[in-house]
Amino acid sequence: LLLSALILSLLACADRSPDESGPASPFSVADSLREDGRFVEALSRYRALRDSFALAGDSANHWRAQLWWADTQRRLGRTDSARMGLSEARKLAAADESRVGWTRLMLSFVLERDGQLDSAFVEARAALELARRTTDLKLEAYAHDGLGTAHSLRGRYREALASDSTSLAL
Repeated sequence: LLLSALILSLLACADRSPDESGPASPFSVADSLREDGRFVEALSRYRALRDSFALAGDSANHWRAQLWWADTQRRLGRTDSARMGLSEARKLAAADESRVGWTRLMLSFVLERDGQLDSAFVEARAALELARRTTDLKLEAYAHDGLGTAHSLRGRYREALASDSTSLAL
């Protein structure tokens, strides 16, 4: 688990969020709050972003705000809310394979937290396949990390190390 935390930290430093457009991003404050562990504050920022993008009809940013709102719910231990949020994010992702992959990956993290490791594997593997099809290396790295965490929680440390090593290499 320590290796997984290290990998996630390195990935966060390398590139903060999917589809981030730089320092002028409307997500920069919410993302910074989330990365600093200030989840309650981040949650309200993501909610405001989600609602404003929904009103504006901006489906790409609406999806992104919904995704990170749901992930923040997970980090607060609110897995039921996270699942509902990810269900909405999946609808917003529509046929965009990259967005579907990120949504499935975040669902795998929720499932891991709830101890539903078989389902977490299914979602992480699906995210990995979508990452490879879309050549999204960041998603691929996170999917390997998700698989590594699920392996570790099952006591399969060799497989966890292999997945985490692949994640780090990417």
